[in-house]
Amino acid sequence: MYRPGKTNIADVLSRLNLKVNRDYGEKYDYVAALVGSSMIPALRSDEIDVASKNDPELVELRQCIQTGDWSNCSCKEYLPVRQELCNYGNLLLRGTRIIIPKELHKRVLELAREGHQGIVKTKSMLRIKGWWPGMEKEAERLCRTCHGCQVNSEFSRPEPITRTLPHSGPWQDCAIDTLGPLPTGGNIFVIVD
Repeated sequence: MYRPGKTNIADVLSRLNLKVNRDYGEKYDYVAALVGSSMIPALRSDEIDVASKNDPELVELRQCIQTGDWSNCSCKEYLPVRQELCNYGNLLLRGTRIIIPKELHKRVLELAREGHQGIVKTKSMLRIKGWWPGMEKEAERLCRTCHGCQVNSEFSRPEPITRTLPHSGPWQDCAIDTLGPLPTGGNIFVIVD
């Protein structure tokens, strides 16, 4: 039965999609939903999955997570955060962020730096969905060498103007400028005392 919007005010609960659990059976897979929301929009999920599967460091890390044995782990930079790590298939997560394989580091950095918004904004964009050890240092290094990021970063204040005393004699403060060669073949040399 059709009812105009003024007489049919819908609340949030009436708009819920009750068919969400149909694809997952009776049990909803919250980890799959978390992984789906953690995906970087500009990268395909299968691309991250394949790169994670082929990355030797992440293969070893996945083995350490599954067995719980970190004694022979050569990935020492992951040890301080090992309680936050989990795996979902070939993907590894630190909390709600995907651990990006080495093969994709440069591409993810370039995506985060898009728009040349400077170091702080680039690091903020990276922290939203991805992580790897040394990520922030790599972002800083990339932004410090990027001309676009330097132009758009925070403007440094000029030094305050100081008062100078007048000079007591000639040739104490000189300015020199040259112009040339002119079309006539000559040059202009100007000295201001």
